[in-house]
This record gives sequence, C-alpha cells and structure tokens, in this order.
Amino acid sequence: MSNFVQAIGVRDKITTLCRSASSAVPQSCATNIVVSNHRVFLEKLFRSGGPTREDVEDWARSFEAVLRDKYGVLVFREFLRTEFSDENIRFWLICEDYRNKSGTKNMQREAFKIFNEFVAVQAAREVNLDSNTRLQTEKELESANRNTFDQCQRRIQSLMEKDSYRRFLRSDLYLTAMELSKLRECNVSNKHGRHSVIDFRGIKNAFTTAKHSSVPPSIISSTINYADGSSSSMTNLNSKIVSTKIHEK
Repeated sequence: MSNFVQAIGVRDKITTLCRSASSAVPQSCATNIVVSNHRVFLEKLFRSGGPTREDVEDWARSFEAVLRDKYGVLVFREFLRTEFSDENIRFWLICEDYRNKSGTKNMQREAFKIFNEFVAVQAAREVNLDSNTRLQTEKELESANRNTFDQCQRRIQSLMEKDSYRRFLRSDLYLTAMELSKLRECNVSNKHGRHSVIDFRGIKNAFTTAKHSSVPPSIISSTINYADGSSSSMTNLNSKIVSTKIHEK
C-alpha cells in the first residue's frame, strides 16, 4: 500500500510540474506557435497544388463538401489536430476505406482491428459513441460486412458537423486558407499581361509585422512576384490572416 501511495504522490508532482510549465509559456508565444504551424502547413499545401478559391468557399456551404474534397479533409484534419480530436476524422476515413474493401477475405479481421482501435471502451483512439451503438457494433463483428460501421460513422460525422465544423469555419486556419486561395487566384495583369506568383515570404512578413507594427493589419502588404523579376504589392491582405487565437487544448 505504501508503494501505491508513493506512486500517487509522484504522479501528482509530475502533473503539477507539467501544469506549471504550461502556464509559464506566455500567451503570445503559444499563439505564435499555433499560427506558425498553420502557416507552414498551408504553404506546403498550396505549393503542392492546393484547393482553389471555389473549393474553400464550398467548404463553408456544407460539411459534406469538406468530406468530398481531398484538400478539405486535409485542412479539416489539421484543424482537429489543434483540438486533439483528429481521431474522429481518422475513424471516418477508415470507415470509408473499409466499406470500399468489401468482399476481401480479411474483412472480419479488419473489422475487429477497427473496433479495438476506435470503438471499444478505452480504445487507443476511442471516439465518442453511445453505449448502445458500441454494443450493437460489437455484436455485428462476428458477421462483419461492408455496413458494419455505418451507424458509428454516421454518428461521428454528425458530431463533427455540429461541433468541430462550426469552429473550423471561424478558425484562423480556414480564414487563412481562404485568403491564400484568393491571392493565388488573383492574376495581376499589366500592359504586358503578366501573371502573378505568390511569394509566401510576403505572407510570413505579414504575420511578423502585425505583432510589432501600429499599422492596421488590413493594410499590411504582401508581395507578388512576376516571372520577369519585377514585383508588386497587394495591400488588401485581410486582417484575419494576421489575427491570432489560442485554440482550446
């Protein structure tokens, strides 16, 4: 019993130290980390192709539009990571994949694997399901088929739509994705008919300058570089790009 009490004491001390370390981090630093991570993620996404302006606008029309679009899923999953709830979209995607693999010899084994990882109580990536849904799904494992996880998937999709999706549309991540898609779409033309290429360094500078400048964020410019080496400034960078917010952990 004494060993048990000592173990509890050690655990409590560790918890206290962790909380102290977390509270010692200035709020501005925590904000910068979140914004910086978003910026790096979106820069990579847009450099590799990324969503169009129409795609990003569609995401705001319905949650189904997010799930139908590969970039929508990637950006939404990145948002869920900041909320430490990306197991929900992981589970949804795995259910999609499982349904498409119907008829394979290992379907039952795959069903048990998914159940134990996401559905079972205290699973490694347990998703938020009611007890009746868990029990019903567990009963169906012995005769697993392509529809075994349909009810679970629908419930998790509904949960994400009513909760995380609404916060996603108000997040810095979504608003920045919208602005970047607009900037990329904007073909700045002059008498030579030149087309613009986004210089992401301009976006980086906007984030940095906003913290130290008295100039309103809405008029901080980003740079547009042309193929011939000349450049132009855009001064209508929306203030939402440089706004910051602490995401609840």
